[in-house]
Amino acid sequence: MRINLGRLTVREISLKQRALGVAALLMVGVSSASAVGLSNVTTNGFNIAYFTLNPANCTLTKSTTDPGATARTAIVQGSNTPCIPSNNPGPGGNIELGDFDNQVWTNVSTLTGTLQGFGTITLSSLQLSDWQTEVAPGVTLAQQYILAAIAANCGGSPPTSPVLAAAVSCFLTGTAADCGTPIDPPPAQRASDPNIFYANAEANGQVRIGLAGALNAAELNPGFLCPNQSPPIPLQLSEVVKFNASWATDEKYKDQYLYSFNPSPSGTTTTDSTESYDAIYEVRPKLPMIGPPPTPVPAITPMGISLLSGLLALVGAWRVRGFRRR
Repeated sequence: MRINLGRLTVREISLKQRALGVAALLMVGVSSASAVGLSNVTTNGFNIAYFTLNPANCTLTKSTTDPGATARTAIVQGSNTPCIPSNNPGPGGNIELGDFDNQVWTNVSTLTGTLQGFGTITLSSLQLSDWQTEVAPGVTLAQQYILAAIAANCGGSPPTSPVLAAAVSCFLTGTAADCGTPIDPPPAQRASDPNIFYANAEANGQVRIGLAGALNAAELNPGFLCPNQSPPIPLQLSEVVKFNASWATDEKYKDQYLYSFNPSPSGTTTTDSTESYDAIYEVRPKLPMIGPPPTPVPAITPMGISLLSGLLALVGAWRVRGFRRR
């Protein structure tokens, strides 16, 4: 006995439910878009170093030989590795811009790449003139960076003007006269050669850049410590990268100096005695928010094609059955 529900029988409803199930499975066979990763990555300048990741033991191996376009792009797109499985993206290696030496102060090293649907971004190492640039009324980048580092790590009242001036002098020069004991290379020079773990963009155009750094930067001797604290506490601070985006043409978005004091474990370390880059410092430049990039045409997998064929067959069966009733 059949129970009529309008023009559909119970059997037809069952067939339709099966078809909807096929359609749901079909959606599984279609790939979806995620964050836009950097592509067409190029590097230019002096003393650029490339760190490749061995996911088996989560170590980074340094080379000064350019690995080529495919490898450069793979490094800065990041990857989900066993080193930090909960992080997306995780480091797939890193690229160091202007590995510190005297060239850093006279030449700039850059990394440029394309974010599809948005434009290009350029990441640069710093020169001495960058640290002396006024980034706020009466405040240079060196002053801003040191003040922010002390506030983030030490708390309490900011340093007095004489204490800040002494810290800035030591930071920039590294001389015995300014630091008590010489620091070679000067701390600012060491902070001028950023290591790029990854770079990508969200759908609204927000760029995320992962800088490789240390969970305890006090070991790098930044030239200043938390005032009135003995023994010195660990310092958490990143190097600085200079950022520009081709679609951010307003002056307020140009020449942004990005740094962070909020690390997360990278799960990686170098194969040398320094055991560096155990932290990720993620930075996000200020950018005009724009619409999402063009949605790519969904890629249907072989399984999806098979399921689609089954769905079309069921639809055909409904049409034939309806024709016979008429």
